[in-house]
Amino acid sequence: MDLIIADNVARAAARQGIRQIICLRGLISDSDLSPENRARREEVVEALGAYGTPVTVLRASLVVAPGASTVNLIKSLVDGARFLPVPRWANHPKQPIALKDLLRAVRCCLSDPSLAGGEFEIGGPVVTDWRGILARAAELLNEHPRIVTLRWCPRWLYARWIRWRDRSVHPALAQLLVADLEHSGVARDNPLQARIEADALPPGEA
Repeated sequence: MDLIIADNVARAAARQGIRQIICLRGLISDSDLSPENRARREEVVEALGAYGTPVTVLRASLVVAPGASTVNLIKSLVDGARFLPVPRWANHPKQPIALKDLLRAVRCCLSDPSLAGGEFEIGGPVVTDWRGILARAAELLNEHPRIVTLRWCPRWLYARWIRWRDRSVHPALAQLLVADLEHSGVARDNPLQARIEADALPPGEA
């Protein structure tokens, strides 16, 4: 379905003379991906550029904004919890970015032709991990759960625990979160990151 949508967008952009497509994708370290998964990750980007419109790719980790589905899920996990399990396989660095700074990055790409067609990893001013994200959320909610590292916890079991804590969460969202926790997500130095990082908003404030 993603490929069909990308092809439709690319065809429409070419017909209407669109000068640039901006594509937001997840930020996952290349070292964490197999060659097959890396190729699959690039399929959508290739489809978007198949009809000649330049595609600018922004890769971001957790986008922090009030009301965002992942932010609401984190709140549900922390709210009223006596303890929070963190699997050992989820101990990877993450660099959340505020929605405000993501939009700043988009505006930079729209206003500077030299950025069109590039690929940029972007992130906020704080590098943390899943434990740190949960701890900061607990602090903001004035909760005091015990955060416990699990030496053994299958992915499917952690996804089930997430759905047990929040019955309203869609199974696909729980699975996406678990899959993302298996990988690092830290932006490498690049011209766009340099433009937004100086005044970037910390995730707690976002």
